[in-house]
Amino acid sequence: MRRSLVPLAVAGVLALPAAAQAQGAYFPGSPVDAPADLRTAGDLDLAPDGTGAVAYVKREGGEDRLYVSRFSGGVFQAPARLDASLGGDSAQPAVAAADGGRLIVAFVNKGVLHVVTRGAGAGSYEAPRALGGGASTPSADLGVNGTGYVVWTQPGASAADVRAARQERDGGWSVADRALDVEPARDAGADTGRPKVAVAADGVGTAVWGEAGRVFARKLFRGSISALPQDLTVDRLGDAPGQGADLPDVDVEYDSSFAWVTFRQRVLDGVPRNRLVARRMRGTAFDDAVAVDGLAQGTLGGATTPRVDLNGRGVGLLVGATDNGGQVLGTPIFRDQPRATSGLSPATGAPPQPAPALSENNDGLVAWYQAGTVQARTYRTEPGQEAQPRETVTLSGGPVDPGPGLDAAVDRAFGAVVVWAQGAPGAQTLMYGVHDRTPGSFSGRSDTGWSPLSKLEWREPFELWGPLSYQVFLDGQPLGAPVGERSLALATPPPDGPHTWAVVAKDIRGQTSTTPARRLLVDGTPPQLEVRVQGSRRAGQRLAIRVRAKEPGRAGQASGLRYVRVSPGSGAPARPRRAGRGKAFSTKRFTLRHAYARGTRTLKVTAYDRAGNVAVERLRLRIR
Repeated sequence: MRRSLVPLAVAGVLALPAAAQAQGAYFPGSPVDAPADLRTAGDLDLAPDGTGAVAYVKREGGEDRLYVSRFSGGVFQAPARLDASLGGDSAQPAVAAADGGRLIVAFVNKGVLHVVTRGAGAGSYEAPRALGGGASTPSADLGVNGTGYVVWTQPGASAADVRAARQERDGGWSVADRALDVEPARDAGADTGRPKVAVAADGVGTAVWGEAGRVFARKLFRGSISALPQDLTVDRLGDAPGQGADLPDVDVEYDSSFAWVTFRQRVLDGVPRNRLVARRMRGTAFDDAVAVDGLAQGTLGGATTPRVDLNGRGVGLLVGATDNGGQVLGTPIFRDQPRATSGLSPATGAPPQPAPALSENNDGLVAWYQAGTVQARTYRTEPGQEAQPRETVTLSGGPVDPGPGLDAAVDRAFGAVVVWAQGAPGAQTLMYGVHDRTPGSFSGRSDTGWSPLSKLEWREPFELWGPLSYQVFLDGQPLGAPVGERSLALATPPPDGPHTWAVVAKDIRGQTSTTPARRLLVDGTPPQLEVRVQGSRRAGQRLAIRVRAKEPGRAGQASGLRYVRVSPGSGAPARPRRAGRGKAFSTKRFTLRHAYARGTRTLKVTAYDRAGNVAVERLRLRIR
C-alpha cells in the first residue's frame, strides 16, 4: 500500500549552538507476531499522521486466518483476528489507513469479499460485511478526507468482471451498480490483470485493471463510475510495436485530476520482451507513455513488477526489476516527469519484489528481497531537486522467506515501515523494520528578562510516532528526572543570578533533539525595605516619611529595583518613585512629608523589583 542513532552528548550540545536536526535512522528487526505458518506477510498502509496497520494471514487450527496489527505510537500493537465470526479460510488481505487510526480491511473468506472498518478514534473493529461472492484480488485505499474504495474481481454473466464499492466518511458502503469492464464478454481483472485503486483528497477514486491483454483506467465517483474508460496500452514504444500489457499500479495526487499509472508492456523489440512504462493522467486523458526501466532499445532482457508511490503534490517513485537478473530499478517522478532510472541493487537472479514509499517531504525508500535479506535504499531530496538514491541498509536480522511477500509504507514526514516474513517456511515471524524520524527542532519558552522562576516550559517538537520524554539541564546538569510533559515545575528554585538551560527530547527509540541553550535570569528574592516616620504625630503637622529600599545580591545576581510606591493612607494619592533604572541593582532612599488629619491611619510602602518580586511594609499611625 501507499510510508542506529546515538544520542548526542549533553555537555557538547549545551556548549554549542543548536545544530541542524538529523533526519532519522533505520531500526531493523522487530517482531509483529510470534512464529507461525504465514501465508502472507501482509498488506501494509500508513496514514499521513503515522497511524496504520498491516493485515496478514497465518495458518491456525487447519484454517487460514486473517489478523491485523495496528501501527500506533511508532510500534505495532497486539494483533487482532478479524474473521473469527466467519470460519473457513481467509486470503488476499488489503488494508487502507487514514488519519486518527481509521482503517478499512478487505479480504476474501470462502470466496466472498468482506470488509471490516475501524473508525477514527474507535476502540474496536466493526463486524465483517460481505460485498461480493466469487471474489478475488481486492485492492483498497482511503483518501485523506476519509472516503474509501475497494475494487476486486468476481464472476460476471459471461466472464470475470472488476467491481467497486465506496465507503463514505460516515462509514456506510455502497457497491457500484455495474462493472468497471469495458467489454462485459471479456475477462477483466484476472491473474496479472488484477485491479488496483487510489483515492484523491476529494474522494474521487481511480481504478486500473487488465482486460484482454490491455490495461484500462476509469474514475470512480460517488454513486457512479466514469463513462470514459481509458485504454492505456502502448501500441508502439519507440520503434517497437506493442503487444500485451498487464500488472497495472496507480497512485493519485491530492487533486483527483492528476495520477500516475505504471504497468508492464510487452513489445516486439527484435524479440518479444517486457518493458515498464508510465503514463500521467491529466483530467480525463493521459499523457504519452514513457519507458521507466532504463533499458536501451534493442538490448536483451526486460523488466517486471511495476510499482508506483506518489505523494499529494505529485512527487513520486516508480520501481520495478529486471526479469533476467532481479536488479531493482528506481525512477523518481519530479515536476510531473519521470527522471533517470537507477539500478538500486545488484542482479541476484531472484525476484526482489520491490516496494516504494515516498513521503510528503519528498524523502522515501525502496525495499526489496536480496540474497536472503531485506534491503532498503533511501531516497533523499534537496530543495528544488528530484529525489536521489542514497544509502542502502539491511533491515532483516536473519534468513528471510520471500514467499509470503514484502511491503512498505510511509507517513507524511518519512516515518517508514517495511514488513516481511523471517525464518523457515511454516515457522516464520512477521517482522518489521522502520525509518524513524528524529524529533524535530524545538525551543524553550523562558522570559528573556529577570523572573522569580517556578516553572520551565518548552515548545513541542514535531513527532508523529509515540510519546517523547524530556530531560531538562540547568547549567549543564540534569534537573530532576525526565518528564513526559512540556513543562517542569521547580520544587526548589535555582539560586538567584544568570543561568543557562536546555531540554533534550528523546523518542521511543532513543533518538534525541536538543533545544538551543537559553539564558535564564533568576531573581526570586524580594527587595529589602525600611520605613521610618519622624515628627509630631499631631493633626495638621507634617511628618517625615523616610524610605530605604534595597535590592539584595551582588552585581549581576539580582534584577534591581523598579520603583517604590508610598500610599499615605489618608485618601491622598499614592506617590511612586522610580528607582535604579538601567542598573543591575540599586538602593533607593527618599523622604516624603505628609500632614494627616486626626485618627488612625495605615501607611503602606511597596517596593517592586524588575523580576516582579514585591516587598510591603505597613505602619499604623495614631494621629492626635
